[in-house]
Amino acid sequence: MIRNVQTFLVEKTFFVSLEENQAINKKLVLSKNRPPVITISRQHGCFGAETAVELSKLLGRGWIVIHREILEAIAKDSGVEKQYLTQFDEKTIPWIQEVFNGFQEESFNDASFLNHLKKLTKSWAQRGRVIIVGRGANFIIKEGFHVRLVASKDVRVKNLMTINKFSRQQAERELELSDRHRKNYTKKLFGQDIDDPLMYDLTINVDSMPFVDVAKMIYAAAHIPSLFK
Repeated sequence: MIRNVQTFLVEKTFFVSLEENQAINKKLVLSKNRPPVITISRQHGCFGAETAVELSKLLGRGWIVIHREILEAIAKDSGVEKQYLTQFDEKTIPWIQEVFNGFQEESFNDASFLNHLKKLTKSWAQRGRVIIVGRGANFIIKEGFHVRLVASKDVRVKNLMTINKFSRQQAERELELSDRHRKNYTKKLFGQDIDDPLMYDLTINVDSMPFVDVAKMIYAAAHIPSLFK
């Protein structure tokens, strides 16, 4: 059964038994100088968050998923209210003039947002055992394993119709806006093309794969030692 994404994201961390985790860690070959971090970039409608949660279960004890928590962390770190920061969230950024409309946080601008984003993302990566979903994490963290999930427009439309009870027209409009916003977000903040395949270690077409199997594929690929030299 496909679950609503917003409800599903409440489940941030899953654990396996200590014995299973020890067995997993013996298999997962990673450089001692590089904390394990996986980033998941995804097109809208590809179940990126669900895939990340499932992957954390496979990887075992101590692995966490960072997704919408990023905005909460930036709000706490910057002192800027979260309701305003949502305007920056993987969308075309009208930036501070439109976002704050004369509020007192005039000194907080696009560069400020990016600085907080980089600071926190790097901090999580240094912690290790973290899966970061979206927010251009692969452009901030050069180390680690960077994954991109893609699917055909038709499949993504059907997924959104199922998840959000959209009509086809609503789902198509949602995809159009999301794709444009995320592309502009990445270009504006990082000067990069989100669809550039060279920015990822692994790109997966999830058209015919449930997110549980996508997570298994990422998990298997993460065990290739050469990826983490």
